[in-house]
Amino acid sequence: MNNLWVAGLIGKHWQQYATGPEYFDCWGLVCFGFKQKFNLDLDRHLEIPTANPKSFHRVVAKEIKTGNWVQVQQPEDGCLVLMSAARLWHHVGMWLDINGGRLLHCRDGIGVSLDNRHELNNFNKVEYWKYVPTTNSAPSI
Repeated sequence: MNNLWVAGLIGKHWQQYATGPEYFDCWGLVCFGFKQKFNLDLDRHLEIPTANPKSFHRVVAKEIKTGNWVQVQQPEDGCLVLMSAARLWHHVGMWLDINGGRLLHCRDGIGVSLDNRHELNNFNKVEYWKYVPTTNSAPSI
């Protein structure tokens, strides 16, 4: 898939609750990325404080329970990457098949970056989640 949209994002600044195109927080960047890559609108979850790990973790768990996400063992192009340096999720990014695989994410003080797998070593807990849209399996009448 075409990832040309990524180049213009690198170096954009982090800002709480920002969804782009000039400023992002980590989930805002993921939402922007899903729109660009898959033309998919994810729930922005603006009810959570960006810097509150308990709220962030709760909303991530809520999002996963929608049934639209399937955990995968290895990163796949376009999957969600959940990260934690402790027990609770506190950071999220998007895995892209660029130069052997890169993590697109945005952090306070760093901004938007596209990092290799070694960046994930900074976290003790990392999970990969693939978006799988639910379908209406009801029979046609």
